[in-house]
Amino acid sequence: MENWDRFFNEFYPAIYRYTHSRLRDREAAEDITQEVFLKIAKNYGQYDKDRGNLHAWVWQIVRNAYTDFLRSRGRKKENTESYLDVDLDASPTREHNIYASDDIERIMKIVENFPEDDQELFRLRFISEFSYPEIAEVTGRTVNAVGVALHRIRERIKNAYDRKN
Repeated sequence: MENWDRFFNEFYPAIYRYTHSRLRDREAAEDITQEVFLKIAKNYGQYDKDRGNLHAWVWQIVRNAYTDFLRSRGRKKENTESYLDVDLDASPTREHNIYASDDIERIMKIVENFPEDDQELFRLRFISEFSYPEIAEVTGRTVNAVGVALHRIRERIKNAYDRKN
């Protein structure tokens, strides 16, 4: 890889935030993120840019590393005790964010009841701060489909949040 530092700086924060948001365990998130970069370094020669996008390839490694981690722990459920370190106000859609940071725990509890695909979209957008095109590449959806799905997710969060007030 020609520019490993740039690659690392681009991907590390998103991968770490994603794994940390799923596990709420700093050490485990760091371990998984490190494992992802080891796998990328080891397998980069197998990456074929003609067959797929780099973001999608990296994100598949992230998903596999996360799944491997869960298997190694006997498929323990994700830690859902603390959501307070998730900062939706720092997300790229800040202008759409109607929630104060002290309400993040409530938002995350709402999201954890969504189907896994919706949770994944939520994490990619609001935790890992992926753009719509990046999410489309990773999930195999069109940019329009990602936008529609995220709009629906925001509406479901807003409705559930408003019902609890």
